[in-house]
Amino acid sequence: WRRLYILLFTWGLMRLALKRVSLIGLLFAIIFIFPVSANEPVDSAVSIDPRLADPILLDKCGVIDYSGNYFIAEGLSSSDSCFTIIASNVTLDCHGNTIEYAESSLGNGLFVKGSYVTINDCVVSQSSKALSNSPALSVDGADFLIVTNSRFATSGESSPAILLDGTQDENNITGNIFITEDSDGILINGIARYNTIESNNFSQIGGDAIRIAI
Repeated sequence: WRRLYILLFTWGLMRLALKRVSLIGLLFAIIFIFPVSANEPVDSAVSIDPRLADPILLDKCGVIDYSGNYFIAEGLSSSDSCFTIIASNVTLDCHGNTIEYAESSLGNGLFVKGSYVTINDCVVSQSSKALSNSPALSVDGADFLIVTNSRFATSGESSPAILLDGTQDENNITGNIFITEDSDGILINGIARYNTIESNNFSQIGGDAIRIAI
């Protein structure tokens, strides 16, 4: 009987070993032989800035230093400058709301430093203080700017509705209204190449519609 027990025990160990080998072989076949389905979801590990996913509401004046789409839903005001756009690839849609600026200090309604910026449907108006040297829109060496369907009004001396300063390439200013007193509608103060200015309405008292400073 002792020998029989030893034989049975040995046979059981051999079966267990064979089962383990079979299990390992089956796992090998599943992992390495059968390919992963193309329809399986894959984690691409791509990081997307949530600020770029949807338009961002701006409820106060400030600096725009990230690319993206921005809008305002009500009128805004500032004691000096309102929005400074230093990022490129920015769209600002005012939805017809008014930005009033320079209420107590010199400033710009909008100051644009980045390229590929679009300004749409904005009303940018200098406050009744009529401070000098306070353009409604000041552009410093930015390229591929689009300004459309907007209204710019200034009343201070040397405060053009739009000041294009520095080297300006391929900007498009179309379908806007410019109202100024003692200032120009658009002042180009620098090198302007391949810019488009068309279908705009100018109203000046003591200034030029468009002036190129040489």
